[in-house]
Amino acid sequence: IRDTALLDNRSLNLLTSFGAGRFDIEGSVLSGNALYATQFVEYPAALIRVDPDLFGPSPPGLVQRIRFSTIVNTTFAGSSPPVFNHGSSALDVTGSIIHTPGLFSRSTDSTGTVTHNGCLLVHDSAGYPLTPAPPIVAAPDLAADLTPNVASPALDRCDAALAPALDFRGNARSIDQPGIPNQ
Repeated sequence: IRDTALLDNRSLNLLTSFGAGRFDIEGSVLSGNALYATQFVEYPAALIRVDPDLFGPSPPGLVQRIRFSTIVNTTFAGSSPPVFNHGSSALDVTGSIIHTPGLFSRSTDSTGTVTHNGCLLVHDSAGYPLTPAPPIVAAPDLAADLTPNVASPALDRCDAALAPALDFRGNARSIDQPGIPNQ
């Protein structure tokens, strides 16, 4: 999924993959989505749910990619679900903004490794690795169109070589924030 907006959906899971399936999401915006909890323990709610082990063990090297994407304004009814339930699959969230107060970052069932290359803005760093650099814990300071304002802590924080040249709207990502050294 590239440069796609998933807005104002109501569901148990916004995105779900089973078996050897994988997510490869880049430059997308997930906002205004509402999750509802379920009473079925075998099918728990999560914004993005991957169950690679449903039909047997997940293939070695399976990585779920949600890179350079913005996940904000998610609400829920019932018990607090996680943003990610990725089972034993690895998860790469490099360059993303994940600001979902009230939701846990990852399900306790998620045993796969998480990478962000020191390039991640979150509302809570629990569940994310602190190396090579800890995630930035801050409000993202987004404009109404969900792009970072010039004072956003999300700007100028990632190695430009990791990022796609264009953002979700087709604009160049090379915005320089004075006083912050370029990565």
